[in-house]
Amino acid sequence: MNRDRWMWGRSRTVDVMLRPRRQYAQQMAARAAGSWPQALAGPALLAVLLGITTSIAATGRVVASLVVSQTLCWTFVPLLQLGAGAALVASAPRRPVSFARALELFFAAHGPWSIWLVAAAGMQMVTPQQNPVIASAVAPLLWTTWLVYAYTREVLGLAPRQAQLRTIAQLAVTVLLILVYMEFASRLSVRFIGLFQR
Repeated sequence: MNRDRWMWGRSRTVDVMLRPRRQYAQQMAARAAGSWPQALAGPALLAVLLGITTSIAATGRVVASLVVSQTLCWTFVPLLQLGAGAALVASAPRRPVSFARALELFFAAHGPWSIWLVAAAGMQMVTPQQNPVIASAVAPLLWTTWLVYAYTREVLGLAPRQAQLRTIAQLAVTVLLILVYMEFASRLSVRFIGLFQR
């Protein structure tokens, strides 16, 4: 069994989620160069996961045709994350890994959001209420912020202060993208104002 791929029977994604700095350091020692197919595998898997979870949320089961259409419809999410990740990587030109490898490792931190997507699909099958789903997004947001800080320290090789600033910027971009999507999808501002008019 390849130790770089698996460790004690767990995937690298789980190890990144639990011990990000240590796991990133091991990944850096294993390989500094990367390829674009490997870098783009993370966004592609995220698009498929979005297709599967939205199919489950809508119908309660996995429907192949719906998964394909939903995957295509939700491709903008991994593309936006790819852009945000590329900007983060580009902000550290002295990083010890190639651009492609840095992007590959950036998407290794998507574990908390992946878990949340599956949980959110399950929640939507139980209740049509969106507020619990939206509120539950705080957990992966905070967890991912911790992972991004570890990423900026280990993969991008930034000093603590620089890593903190990049992490805050990444968090701000993520929150902004979520809010913009929610505004377009559900008129979040109108719902928010409505809370104070009751």
